[in-house]
Amino acid sequence: MGKGKKKKTGTGKEEASATSQRPPAKEEEAEGDEEASGGQALSRKDKRAAKKAAAKQARVGADVSSGTTAAAASTLTPPESPPAQTPGTSQPESAPAPQQPPPPPVVSPTPQQRPVPPPQVPSPEREFAPPTPGGRGYGRGQGRGERGGGDGDVRPFSPPREAAVGGPSGQWQQQGPQPGRGRGRGRGRGDGGGRGRGGPPSGDAFPSLGAPSGVWRQQQPPTQQVSPTGPPPPQQQQQQQQQPPQQVVPKQQPAPPQQPAQAQKVAAVTDKMKSLSLDTFNIPVRPDINKGGTLGRKTEVDTNHLRLDFRRLKTKTAIHYDVEILPERPKRLFRTVIEEFRKQFFPNRYPAFDGRKNLVASSYLPHLPPGEEFVRQVTVTDVERDAKKDFTVKVKLVNEIDLTCLERYMEEGYNLELPQKAIQMLDIVIRNAPAQRFIQVGRSFFTQPEEPIPLGNGMHMWLGFYQSVILGWKPFLNVDVAHKGFPAPKDVKSIMEEVLGSQYSRFDPDRELNKEQEADLSAFLKGLKVEYKLPNQSASKRTYRVNSAKSSALRLEFKLDDGRQITVAEYFKREKNYTLRYPKLPCLHVGSLNRPNPIFLPVELCTILPGQVTFRKMTEQQTSTMIRYAATSTGDRMQKINTAIHQANFNKDNGIQEFGIVISDQFESVSARILDAPRIAYNNQKEVQPRRGVWRAEHFLRSTPLRNWVIINFGVNIRVDELWSFANLMTSVGSSLGMSIDRPQNLLVMDRRDPASKLYGLLLDCKKSGTELAVVVIDDKRGVYSQVKQFAELKVGVLTQCLKRRTVSRQDRATVSNILLKINSKLNGVNHKLSPPVRPPCLKRPVMIIGADVTHPSPDQRNIPSVAAVCASHDPDAFQYNLQYRLQSPRQEIIQELKEIMLSQLKFFYKKTGGLKPERLIFYRDGVSEGQFAVVLREELNAIKAACRTLAGTGTYEPAITFLVVQKRHHTRFFPKRPEDSDGKNNNVPAGTIVDTKITHPRHIDFYLVSHASIQGVSRPTKYRTLWDDSNMSVDELEQLTYYLCHLFSRCTRSVSYPAPTYYAHLAAYRARTYIEGQPIDLDKLSEEQAQRDIKDNIIKDFPMFFV
Repeated sequence: MGKGKKKKTGTGKEEASATSQRPPAKEEEAEGDEEASGGQALSRKDKRAAKKAAAKQARVGADVSSGTTAAAASTLTPPESPPAQTPGTSQPESAPAPQQPPPPPVVSPTPQQRPVPPPQVPSPEREFAPPTPGGRGYGRGQGRGERGGGDGDVRPFSPPREAAVGGPSGQWQQQGPQPGRGRGRGRGRGDGGGRGRGGPPSGDAFPSLGAPSGVWRQQQPPTQQVSPTGPPPPQQQQQQQQQPPQQVVPKQQPAPPQQPAQAQKVAAVTDKMKSLSLDTFNIPVRPDINKGGTLGRKTEVDTNHLRLDFRRLKTKTAIHYDVEILPERPKRLFRTVIEEFRKQFFPNRYPAFDGRKNLVASSYLPHLPPGEEFVRQVTVTDVERDAKKDFTVKVKLVNEIDLTCLERYMEEGYNLELPQKAIQMLDIVIRNAPAQRFIQVGRSFFTQPEEPIPLGNGMHMWLGFYQSVILGWKPFLNVDVAHKGFPAPKDVKSIMEEVLGSQYSRFDPDRELNKEQEADLSAFLKGLKVEYKLPNQSASKRTYRVNSAKSSALRLEFKLDDGRQITVAEYFKREKNYTLRYPKLPCLHVGSLNRPNPIFLPVELCTILPGQVTFRKMTEQQTSTMIRYAATSTGDRMQKINTAIHQANFNKDNGIQEFGIVISDQFESVSARILDAPRIAYNNQKEVQPRRGVWRAEHFLRSTPLRNWVIINFGVNIRVDELWSFANLMTSVGSSLGMSIDRPQNLLVMDRRDPASKLYGLLLDCKKSGTELAVVVIDDKRGVYSQVKQFAELKVGVLTQCLKRRTVSRQDRATVSNILLKINSKLNGVNHKLSPPVRPPCLKRPVMIIGADVTHPSPDQRNIPSVAAVCASHDPDAFQYNLQYRLQSPRQEIIQELKEIMLSQLKFFYKKTGGLKPERLIFYRDGVSEGQFAVVLREELNAIKAACRTLAGTGTYEPAITFLVVQKRHHTRFFPKRPEDSDGKNNNVPAGTIVDTKITHPRHIDFYLVSHASIQGVSRPTKYRTLWDDSNMSVDELEQLTYYLCHLFSRCTRSVSYPAPTYYAHLAAYRARTYIEGQPIDLDKLSEEQAQRDIKDNIIKDFPMFFV
């Protein structure tokens, strides 16, 4: 297609053209007009000028793929059959120049000479080959022009004739060449060489959604159309003058290939220019500012956002000071130090301090002249040590922060760069007061409860509140309840019984700990502060930080000053006149590690101090207990939030008053809509309608029979008859789901004393006997699941399904039904799909839905890499996915090898679909914070585009890309205002509730969606932000597609909280973590570590959904 009118995609109009048998004649004529000059000959003078221009263009590495190169790639005849020149296409030198750069001339053989192309069969050797010519097009000249004939160019992105859908789950079908038709009008004495609309290319290429070949569509107004008979409008003339010179290909020969060195140089420059072009990308914006979508039933909800009123703001500029406090420890006294500093040197001012290095004031502080460092000394009392301590405070002006940028961002806000400094300043001011009264953990604040909730294993749950400034159409303060586990303030002897659990359930003071128990105790206590005190000796009280747990007091020795060795028990008896009650319990190594004489304390004399913040990963049991206690109804949560607002008492804070900020104490009311759930299709044309996010499963849409399978008991204490009974239950439940399951071929039992390596031998035997699935029964012992997956998927290549002992013993039909959902998906079955009448338009043409995530090790883990996982669909129903994962540097959020990952995913799609390439890539990226939007989009979008360019080879492959960020780690909650709009026992908003106004970005396309029915507690919406969309999907299309994808998760018959591809990316990342569990990792050789953990080819190719 030429440079004229660009078709919008994703709209109802586009869908009509995509499925019609013949495009409207008016549209054909318009496109023919734009390309009417494509077949004209050039004079010798014009050829020389064009040749010079092309050479100059090559030297600077201009990217001509959007104009001429793409057209050439799609119209050149293969070199082995050069075309003959068609008579009657010459043009005198005096002919006027074309009004816009024409595509390279295409010369067709006469009808007698035109060879009949053989049918094309997709093959791996021809992957992503350039498209081939289509049918013949004709043009009609004006003036003295003669009728001209020319080949209609085949554009890989021309509107399709029709995509047939067949089979139980639908199929995208390829189409061969179709007759091209087009009408062109030449002017003056020129020849009217028409360029027709070609059909889809034969072989492995296919039509797309109307995007012009080689053109990367931006968020721009449509270009005005060229008039068939008159000059273009002035605006288009200016655009045409700015376009680069056209590369001209001689008519008699195909274009000469570039030299390898030259081609590499030009490609490198082109890639660099394309990369740099994203520094100023166009973010998709709402068609109507401050308006959202329209689908669904309208309603109103309350949200836990408090409006910030800046009308009384006393300054437009905040003053930022840098603070240095010496000595640098203990940091817990820093706020006390600054408060004392304020009282002494500017008692009538109330600047805000962040607890580390930043001080913010509404105007210049006295005694602090600009450009000079103000240094003073203050003395404060350390209550914990009951002693006074001197500190030196250095304060220096570093910046003036413009506060008006907040208003400009909310009014304009076209880029991704949040006014971070101004937002940070607001956060510091509003957090200052609660930070002085509560224990701060990030953006949350906690106070010790009178009756803490035990979580087990030495942890208690504390209740607090969260607060954060966010920008929507107005500035808001997001306030929510917060829950966190804190180490229980108990004596260490009591903690030992909890932490060691069943290993130490029967406490015996005469039994020493083994090495494994010492390691578990050390892992819990490391870094915690304990108070040491001898009974009846108050002067002995000290506070220390724990390094590790050591041997018992009877065994552990240390050297006295005189060089004698002595045990800890003997030392306390002789030097402290205290006989230990539990001398066989361990000692704690405390204090500095560099101390020449280490300090060892018996655990019976140590108590854990309250309110210590840790970031260790909680156990499954602790997490489950916390969720159970934290889960409340919407009414209870609103009450707790209101209590937190009352405790914070924001508007009474002197610092907030100094700035003139007023914070509302009322929840913000916002408009919402409730989207209709899609109908779900099963086998035999049965359909079900989800109710409240849930539906009942029918016969699988496409089931896979299970014939040759075994059960392996991996050292679990369970009776053989229970295993056979469970196998019979699987057969019975499978029949109700339309899945045929035979009796297992074998039941293999491993003794508890057998080494895990015996499992390798059993799995190897399964592989040799052609076992389709091995069901492995495991216990809850740490690392067992990882061992099974490492053996099965990395070393042998056998599909497995792990079950816990209690699952088998329970014999529950509903549980077995959910297990079979997973097994059928693993065996390449399709459980269900969206009903065809409600299928989103983008799924009706070849499209790849992608989910991506990067998971990081917990803060207490060392030498553990991050894992990047990308899952991509490869079927018309967006139900089947495959994974790619990479190990990468810890804490690295950018997917470092995304280009290689996408290359693999696109090739997999090509092979699975019989030679099709996706016309659209819809990319759901999880785990990205707002501060990372720009860099993630720039790096990862470029990587996706680079993968597509690599696969295009000498042709052009530029699918439309939609890039959305999925955010779950936020504290926005919705509360229904009307009882009829509530759902479930907790009175949540119903599944399908969407909010895309007021608390969202005023211009960018973002929305909150509650896509699931909450089982317990208040539903947490997922936030979506569209960072790129050159397929021009409407707001309603994006929102509906996202909601519908939440119904395609294979593991359950309910709508989940975020789209299936994102869920699969989480599962893929978790599976990758099992591959490295219990194994040393060399972070300097991650490529080698990755190669050692490559998944077996037969698993990837034959069972791509093995990871669900």
